[in-house]
Amino acid sequence: MLLADEPAAPEAWQGFTAAGVELVLAGGRLWAPPAAVQAPPPEGYRAADARPGWAAWTPPPGGKQEAPGFLLLEGRGPRLRAALPAGGGSPGAALALDASALSGPAPLERAAVPPGALWRYRPGGRDLPAVVPDGLDLSGEHPSAGRTPLPAADWRGAGFDAAGWAAGQAPLGRTRDASRQRGIATALPAGPSPAYYFRHAFQLDEPPKEGQEWTLQAAYEDGIIVYLNGVEVARDSIRDGLVDDRTLGVPHSGVIYESFPLEAYLELLKQGTNTLAVEVHGSHPDTPELWFDLSLTVRERPAAGGGGAP
Repeated sequence: MLLADEPAAPEAWQGFTAAGVELVLAGGRLWAPPAAVQAPPPEGYRAADARPGWAAWTPPPGGKQEAPGFLLLEGRGPRLRAALPAGGGSPGAALALDASALSGPAPLERAAVPPGALWRYRPGGRDLPAVVPDGLDLSGEHPSAGRTPLPAADWRGAGFDAAGWAAGQAPLGRTRDASRQRGIATALPAGPSPAYYFRHAFQLDEPPKEGQEWTLQAAYEDGIIVYLNGVEVARDSIRDGLVDDRTLGVPHSGVIYESFPLEAYLELLKQGTNTLAVEVHGSHPDTPELWFDLSLTVRERPAAGGGGAP
């Protein structure tokens, strides 16, 4: 997991542990469960009293660098090695990690939509077709109760043709913070609306199965609404009820990836092509800050015994 800043709330780190996160890169440091660390670095490594269950490594600056340089990640699956690039001036500056050393059967996780995926995008605007979703309480006093997919003519619908939209890799956004600008893969210019719209199509070889956990992980600034195959499945930091391209979000930091379980919406996922549509709303009409990235993952635990066919 890659974050711009270290979360201060203990609940965030407890959530990482509960979710089976094995590696966190945040604020120039690398965090890992001590039980998974097979070869600690010779310097800059310590257990974190304020983060129970986690140890931190601050890579030393190399050569004439005044701050830690890039880290190279090698390996695959539960076995990883993070090291400074060759010539960094700090021999042995590496951390070896084996997450299979953690107790219990490790959940198997794969990304149907990975972080940093390619998205179609455009500024919000009233020139796009949009209908009132079935079951939506226009006043916003009650959450939407409808499950009828939006039609293909609606920009949020599964069958909408967004071929004319621009395409860019996430994270997409804009910011006045120089340190965060380096994390933006696709810059979004300010437009006539405080909102930006995004679409992404992905393939599934089979529909969801029993025992799987499907979860959206989204980083957003400020308000967000997510639609899966034309049905709203997540909303945060924005009013309930009807919104349009002029609706403002509630201030929300885009640093942390928030989780939205999809256990109540699994019937929407289907074999073949699926579509995510997302609207992100700034908290000010001329907001200089906007941020968006999203992944969709599925987790399942291996069968007891883990053996193959006899």
